[in-house]
Amino acid sequence: MVPYLMAPAWFFNNVELAYKISLGQASLAFSLAAFPAYALTRRMGVSAGGGLIVALLALLAPDGAFSTNLLSEPYAYPVFLAMLVVAVDTIANPTRGRQFAVVTLMAVLCLVRIQFIIVPGAYALAALVYSRSPRVAARQQWLVLAMFLLAACISVGIGIRRLAGVYAGITTFRAPPGEMIRWFGVNVFILAVASGWVIVPRAVAGFTTFLRSGTERQRAFTLLTIFLSVGLLGQAALFGANEGRVLERYTFYLAPLIAIAFVHALEAAAPRDRLYRCTAFTGAAVAILVPAGSEIRRGATDESPTILGLQSLAGGGPHATLLWALMLAVAAMLVGPWMNGTRLTVFGAVLILGAVGVTGTRQLLKFGTSLGFELGANITAVPRLNATHGTALLTGPRTNRFLLMQTLFWNPQVTRVIDLGSDGAPDGYASIPVRIGEQGELVDAHGAPVPGPFAFDSDTTAATFKGSGRVFPRLPQVIVFGLNQDDRYLETVSQLYAAANDRPFVVSMWLASPLGAKSLNFACGSHRWTERITTRPRRVQIAVPRASRVACRISLIAGIPVSHRKRTVSVMATRLSIA
Repeated sequence: MVPYLMAPAWFFNNVELAYKISLGQASLAFSLAAFPAYALTRRMGVSAGGGLIVALLALLAPDGAFSTNLLSEPYAYPVFLAMLVVAVDTIANPTRGRQFAVVTLMAVLCLVRIQFIIVPGAYALAALVYSRSPRVAARQQWLVLAMFLLAACISVGIGIRRLAGVYAGITTFRAPPGEMIRWFGVNVFILAVASGWVIVPRAVAGFTTFLRSGTERQRAFTLLTIFLSVGLLGQAALFGANEGRVLERYTFYLAPLIAIAFVHALEAAAPRDRLYRCTAFTGAAVAILVPAGSEIRRGATDESPTILGLQSLAGGGPHATLLWALMLAVAAMLVGPWMNGTRLTVFGAVLILGAVGVTGTRQLLKFGTSLGFELGANITAVPRLNATHGTALLTGPRTNRFLLMQTLFWNPQVTRVIDLGSDGAPDGYASIPVRIGEQGELVDAHGAPVPGPFAFDSDTTAATFKGSGRVFPRLPQVIVFGLNQDDRYLETVSQLYAAANDRPFVVSMWLASPLGAKSLNFACGSHRWTERITTRPRRVQIAVPRASRVACRISLIAGIPVSHRKRTVSVMATRLSIA
């Protein structure tokens, strides 16, 4: 659903402008969460001032950093909280109008993010426990139950795997109890930090009060919070157990709910009893034990702005995890015996969220470039192509998936992806398989010519008699998949294609190995030979006879490969020419 919300921005026919407008939309959508957060807080019997505090904490969540990406989280955040406003009222005092409204909001929420498929189950369990009788719950929530059954039948008819989309692979996940418990605890810890950390002891007291002596709305709110927390944190734990990373973007929606319980406890002047102190001191211990006993640093990805922010605040070095763990432990210890004042606790939460949010956002903005390096894509600038509408991007065996997706995003004039010499485009999406025909042109599987223009990513070098480039009106005479245009390094296995019509030519490559001698094997059809490459540039020639096509596999067979910007490469091709 979110791509449709972003779609109007692309009518400007300017990628950079549309991208900025889409980011602005995401920021606006995220900020709208303040309104349902305030409304939900007021329904819990909190004052207007307390509602403003919750709205502020909801917007200060480090996960506002997701507004800097084209993700669905900023749109799902206000919808989730709005759904909760209606859900609390529907459980406490069900009417047909409220039941229809809550199911509608749940449907919208699932369309925005499929992960919220667990929300109907959480609602049903909360309603069941609230009513204390399955028969009473079914009678009160009959319209919700009927609409849930209808939605389930439609889902089965469409197909669960089809509805799951990119998450269809979750059916192959394993769920070992030990790993699930460990990652569940890690995600609870990160959620506590993303909620403001120092507010957690009073929030626990607030939830306890809601359950023991709360109003109908307060009990409904607490039950919904419990079951939603188990569902969302369980999802994050499942991915953590299978992928080894923290998925904070699955759980941060719960942060305002913790803030609501905190503010209510403050206004109710709940005493700092044994439960309060026990929670505070347990938090201090957890702040040390969880980072020390888990691979939390390794789990820091663009899915967790909180961890990125904590690591950056602590200097980002090898001891950063220990430093920020100590800082959180000290903050938790201060909460126990001393931080009793409303202003001081709120100020502490705002300070933590502000610092972690700002640094986390900065790190997330850098993460795109570093992720590109991690995935072997040497991206130092926006990959813009000077191409016309209808240009085809030619991919091959050595094309980088991440770079391909970046290029397609920033160049809407590239409308086709064609694939030469491999089993499909590396991003897994639709492409046209091609080969070099008898006349030196590209043809499809049926032998029909494939027209240009043709474009190439920076991980591929293409050249004509006039020189190399990125975009060509016709198929260039030479294409080298795996020869990077920016740093001139060859991959450990590269592929060269050359085609001559009525004019024969020779491809010359000047190869050098800056770090130790290496041996490359050249396999051009039945002709095979080995070249020893040293620090001194060596000219390697490949003859392309008239009206012929040549395909060569260039592979490293001796010598230590080089790790360059997270890519494993062999030697440098300082120059490529055709004569």
